[in-house]
Amino acid sequence: MTIITNDWQGELSNTCSCQNYDEETDTFTDATECYGDCWDDALYVFKHDLGEWFTNNEDGWWQVNGLPLWDRNVSGTFRAIPITESPTLAGGSVAKVVSFTNARRDIEEFVRGITIRGEWNLRYRLDGDVLLARLSHHDVPTGRPFTVTYGKNPDA
Repeated sequence: MTIITNDWQGELSNTCSCQNYDEETDTFTDATECYGDCWDDALYVFKHDLGEWFTNNEDGWWQVNGLPLWDRNVSGTFRAIPITESPTLAGGSVAKVVSFTNARRDIEEFVRGITIRGEWNLRYRLDGDVLLARLSHHDVPTGRPFTVTYGKNPDA
C-alpha cells in the first residue's frame, strides 16, 4: 500500500494538552489547569471532519487495512455504530436530541478500532469513500499509513 500525502485534513492525538487562546496576540499557551476538554474537543473535530462518511455507515462495520503495530501491519473489521439519533421511545416517537455521551461514545469506539492502546498520533484525510490515515506511536515513531473503509459483518 502506498499512501503519500502532505495534504492531511486533520490530526488527532490521545496526548493532547490543554491550551488557552489569547485573542490579542492570536497565540496559544499551555493552560495551568486542564479538565480533559481537549480530548472532547479533539473528538468533536474528528467526527466533524469525517462528517457524512462516518454517520452514513448505519450498520457500523468498518474495514481497516494495514494498521501499523510494532512488528506488522494488520487488517480486519470492527464495529462502531454512528449514533445519529436516540432510540425509539415508548409510543413510537423518536427523540431527535442526541446526548453528548452517546455522540462521544460512537466516535471513541471508532477511534479505538483504528489506533492502539498507548500514546499515538493520527493524521488523516478523506479521499472519496476511503479514510487515508497515518498512525505514529512508540513502536512506529515516524508513522505508517493505513486505510479505513465501510466494512461488512464477518458473520453475515
